[in-house]
Amino acid sequence: MRIKILFISLLFTAMAYGQMQDLKNLADGELVYSSMLYDSSGDLYGYFYLYKRDVDKLHKTMEYVLLDKNLNKVSNNTFVNNSYNESKYDIDGTKNSYIDCNLIGDNVILTSYYYYFHDFGSCSPNPLATAFQIISLKDKTVSKEMKYEDGVFSDLPDELSQLKSENKKLDTKYLVNAIDNDSITGFFISQVNTDGLYYKEKDIRFYNEKRELLWTYEYNPNGDHKNMTNCKVISVKNNNIYLLETKFQEGYASEKKIVLLDLKTGKKKYETLVEDRNSKYNHTIKAKEIDGQLFITGNYSPFKNHYFFRLNNNLGYYKLVLDENGKEVSRQYSKWSDFTTSMKVKKKGRVKSNYMLNTQSSLIFKDGKVSIIAEKFKPSGSALWFIPIIGSLTNHYERTTDMVLINFDEKFQLQSVNTVKKDLSEEDNNDDYLFYQYLNHEEGCVFFFKDFTKNPETGKKQWMLGINTFINGVFTEEKIPMYSRRKFLIDPLPAKEGYIMLREYNEKEKYNQVRLEKLNF
Repeated sequence: MRIKILFISLLFTAMAYGQMQDLKNLADGELVYSSMLYDSSGDLYGYFYLYKRDVDKLHKTMEYVLLDKNLNKVSNNTFVNNSYNESKYDIDGTKNSYIDCNLIGDNVILTSYYYYFHDFGSCSPNPLATAFQIISLKDKTVSKEMKYEDGVFSDLPDELSQLKSENKKLDTKYLVNAIDNDSITGFFISQVNTDGLYYKEKDIRFYNEKRELLWTYEYNPNGDHKNMTNCKVISVKNNNIYLLETKFQEGYASEKKIVLLDLKTGKKKYETLVEDRNSKYNHTIKAKEIDGQLFITGNYSPFKNHYFFRLNNNLGYYKLVLDENGKEVSRQYSKWSDFTTSMKVKKKGRVKSNYMLNTQSSLIFKDGKVSIIAEKFKPSGSALWFIPIIGSLTNHYERTTDMVLINFDEKFQLQSVNTVKKDLSEEDNNDDYLFYQYLNHEEGCVFFFKDFTKNPETGKKQWMLGINTFINGVFTEEKIPMYSRRKFLIDPLPAKEGYIMLREYNEKEKYNQVRLEKLNF
């Protein structure tokens, strides 16, 4: 299996020396979870790390550490949780996975998921509980683990037998998203059915910091196998929470609409139809509020009842703007013929060798301009699939090549297309694209990708880190050779604006460090 993390030089010529932290010696015990924390504006607040220390049949000692965005330690403490005789293997015994953490005021909400396996070698875990803990950054206290069920918070029981008894029919995970802005501080809880029975997902509930219910929004009160509504949060800004609701009839998607709720009351401000059975197109949706208006962008394909957007029938990109009352300000569609002066592209978005442009990220800048980061992609399969035996012998994995940045102005007119050459990568579930970050207060951006290319001097293949900026209409590209003198593994991660974070680690040699490197732009 191809290694998906990077070997990277610690002596970048294009980056200045940054701050460093040794995660191995930051706290005692085994590092079991890490996450980035963002404030209500979407800006990086810091980095959260969780370590597991002493464990016995009843209890486990944990330690959390919070670093600020400059990698300075700002808070840490130890606390004790139930262990429920945790098992390292998929055998009879409990397991605990930390799945999320959110910043809410001066607190962090840490979410974990308990489950167990009935039989030796069982592949299907049995859910026990979604647990929440509140970490106070002011006094460094950590609450007991709480579980949530049907609108009620309660402490997790000490005994595993009681936890199993209370959750015999549990089939839902609960996800927490925290809100902390000038209007209100709190968190909302949404549902995810662990068996894929989405009709059982019913509502979204919003709580204040004291875990008092402020409002409930029901989007699927009477859903069943054949008719149901699915809902997800697509944007939160100021006093607004935007939802994408998808209606299913007879098992097929029949309608998509944007719903805006008042964050303080949960009352519906508007709902706007994006597509239904009378529409011409299916859409992908990325949304962002700017000055009270909602900007939506993505790809589109010819509408079909039974499908969402289909990449193999990709017609281009679109931009939809809604005013504060949900009325359309504009709806514009690009088509591939608009691109012919900037790149060679055929009908349905095909480029050279029949590769498709697979959207990796859609960026909406504060002035309403849009940039699309795409990767040339070909799905796994065979050109001779219709010929027995021969077809199977010509099967190939997913393939990706060049990265493409497509830029539109505020009127959604094509501004430029920038193609960054990248060697062929071939493997299922293969993405060389890493992530993007906004620059200059959302007036520009930088995005990163990995490349595995042949060195023209040595003839050997080496990892390269692609660093690409787009600022004031000017595109720059750079590739940095990547290796570690210790031959350790290096993982690039998002950081504060204008920086990238690199984690170099080797568990066998007990080496685990993170450092910030400044970008040149």
